[in-house]
Amino acid sequence: LDLIDIQELVDESRLTFARFVEDPDMAWLRRHAKDAQAIFIAPEIVRIGYFMGAAHGKGILLVKDEQTGQWSDPAFFTVIGAGVGLQIGIARAEVVALVMTKQGIESFIDSRLFLGTGARLAVGPMGRAVGSATTPTLGVDIISFAKVGGGFAGVALDGTVLFSDDEA
Repeated sequence: LDLIDIQELVDESRLTFARFVEDPDMAWLRRHAKDAQAIFIAPEIVRIGYFMGAAHGKGILLVKDEQTGQWSDPAFFTVIGAGVGLQIGIARAEVVALVMTKQGIESFIDSRLFLGTGARLAVGPMGRAVGSATTPTLGVDIISFAKVGGGFAGVALDGTVLFSDDEA
């Protein structure tokens, strides 16, 4: 990523978070964002599938300072996913995840976070979704919200991994 791409990702992430906070269906997110120890925002994750599937996107992580309550500068992440099964289509998702524990933050830092391995619940007619992410210890540390557009159907065994983008 060059500086223009980095600034664009930060700007798009800010707009994505604002859209989520303003959405009347995201009351739970609004009420609990203050309790989060960190927030991950991915303005666009694209998922494509035809029997085998793939997902790709970029996002940022902001961590709250325990003493001051101030948010850190963004840390940058790449989102990569794969799946196999009966699936077809293309979908774009905006994702906001509230990281509720220190263990969740450590999962981001250690690049050992796997999204999509826990249960997911689709809510509402617009493709809104809420799900959880787990660390290898299987404790629920992260609550994720997504707005999905496009068409994607099927059943698949899949998962998504986040890698820190140290260059950015």
